[in-house]
Amino acid sequence: IIIATIYVILGFFIVWRITDQYGIGVSGDSISYISVADNLITGNGFLQIQDRIFTSWPPLYPIIIGVIGATFNLDYLLVARIISAGCFGLIVASGSLFVAY
Repeated sequence: IIIATIYVILGFFIVWRITDQYGIGVSGDSISYISVADNLITGNGFLQIQDRIFTSWPPLYPIIIGVIGATFNLDYLLVARIISAGCFGLIVASGSLFVAY
């Protein structure tokens, strides 16, 4: 468990450092997630850019981005970066536990 925790922290900081230097790599999907998060918080519902309804992907990710961003007054791209780095750390730790057992 201690080693897995170290892997989570290490994985998080590796992604954090790389995205600090090169950015998070915003794609069309990323723009949709961020715009939906913003529209949810401003009360416009599940709308993407150009007022298209968000039906192509599961809704939890933009909900999490919007809620965390609004709660802590953070930029949505920063929230996405934190979530991505944390998820990568958890994936690395899960892999280490899988190999260990």
